[in-house]
Amino acid sequence: DKHIEVIVRQMLRRVQVTDAGETRFITGEQVERSDLLDENESIDVCLTGGSAGIGGQLARLLAIAGARVMITARRADQLVEARAAIIKELEIQLGTLNREREASKAELEAERKARKEAEATAERERRQRERESRRVIKPEAVPAPTTKTVMVAAAPNVSATPPIPAAFDEAMRRVLNRGKYVAAADVCRELLATEGLESATRGAVHGLFADALYGQGLDTEGEEQDRLAVGALLDAGQVLSATEALGRLLAHGPNVPLKAPELALLQRLLAVTQKRGLMDEVQKTLSRLRVTAPTGYARLRKALLEGKKHAPLLKALAESASAVRVTPDETVALPVSGKTAATVTARRLLQAIESGDENFVTCARDGVDTLRESNAALADALLEAVAALHPLAALPLTNPLPRPVVVDASNVARYNPDPLAVYLPTPPPPSAGNLLAMRDFLWKRGYFPVLLVADANLRYHVDDKKAYVALVERGIVREVAGGTSADEKLLAEARGHVAPLVSNDRFSEFGDAVKRIERVAFEIFPGGVVILNPL
Repeated sequence: DKHIEVIVRQMLRRVQVTDAGETRFITGEQVERSDLLDENESIDVCLTGGSAGIGGQLARLLAIAGARVMITARRADQLVEARAAIIKELEIQLGTLNREREASKAELEAERKARKEAEATAERERRQRERESRRVIKPEAVPAPTTKTVMVAAAPNVSATPPIPAAFDEAMRRVLNRGKYVAAADVCRELLATEGLESATRGAVHGLFADALYGQGLDTEGEEQDRLAVGALLDAGQVLSATEALGRLLAHGPNVPLKAPELALLQRLLAVTQKRGLMDEVQKTLSRLRVTAPTGYARLRKALLEGKKHAPLLKALAESASAVRVTPDETVALPVSGKTAATVTARRLLQAIESGDENFVTCARDGVDTLRESNAALADALLEAVAALHPLAALPLTNPLPRPVVVDASNVARYNPDPLAVYLPTPPPPSAGNLLAMRDFLWKRGYFPVLLVADANLRYHVDDKKAYVALVERGIVREVAGGTSADEKLLAEARGHVAPLVSNDRFSEFGDAVKRIERVAFEIFPGGVVILNPL
């Protein structure tokens, strides 16, 4: 063994010079490794002069190349200024390189997304061609009638053909409730490309397509699908379904007066409603907007006030709004499973919703649905009282199924939209407002409960400690025990609830355990929250 060590040491003691630089060696020369190291250490650059002119520029270039630079000046303040100038120049170049790197990453991501969309489009077109090639039209013999044909008049709100099969509608709703918006949108897009669809079926598919687009954050495209849904459902005589589609359109639209297309659909809906005597049913559907979408309800009332022929519906909406009032602390008995449950208040419901008490909220939602069968005005008044405490708090009480989501609160609070903030001498502290913005965004997307899990030390770094402590005390944020990491708690909650995990952290140290969890990246700007890979 000793002989082998000597042989290896002798083999590696000499090196070949590839770049002589300012040393005494010649390029290509073979020298002792120790001599090369000693020569490199002895090379110091000494710049003299009373200004940061040519000497300063040379020092900057040598510093970038990695050489050790010593600067001598006539006065100490000139030395400080020269060094500060070099450091500032290096920081500027580092920032430029980082920005170029981010721009390159964004360009690559855009190319990848465009290529993926093109492949998906090509695959859909291929499947469509295969279906058309397999489609064979076989004429069927029409049997002679053996009995007398009887004409049956349809109900005022039921078209001659039903919309889409109940099983298909339920399956699509389950896909949407699981957050598979892209898959649902692809199915709806292929269905709408099929020729010969009935108006009722087309309207129902447009409505499902709108829900899928809203889930991806494509509100403009979703509003267009809702407009098509309202028109198609009115053509099919589905007045109440068209009213629900119009309410969804008003709920997702911006807080601006109704545009010409929405006004035309509203006038057409009111004309069909008055003709068929369905004013009470339409009024009840639109009155629900007071709870589920206060902004959309305000837009509707403004449009009705400006119209000349909308007095009956406006009067009905006004009567329903003033019929029953519930204060935040007024108790209401909710029937659950055929018996009266303990009385609840709007404030108690808000506390349960904010803390993510899934069992309590589920029982309350069932109780509100049961109460609506006997006293719809009181049920809506209770939801309206909850919405008065928080405009979005009533949404978990109106969603049909729970859709839990887990949020990395520490990662969300520390997010900063400025990519250069990390280079600041003192980076901005974590924001408690980011947590509420993320929770409200997920509530709008139909998620409940929203479980925000944070590290125990986050409270010592946030910008508003008092507000953050209030979030913890109200159960909105769940802190892990001191001295432990929140990552394990986050992964355990995501696995236990079979829920997506909102975080920009990769959790690479957990290996395969993370691959079984759907991780959702995000960005937060002053205008709101953006999900990078849709929920």
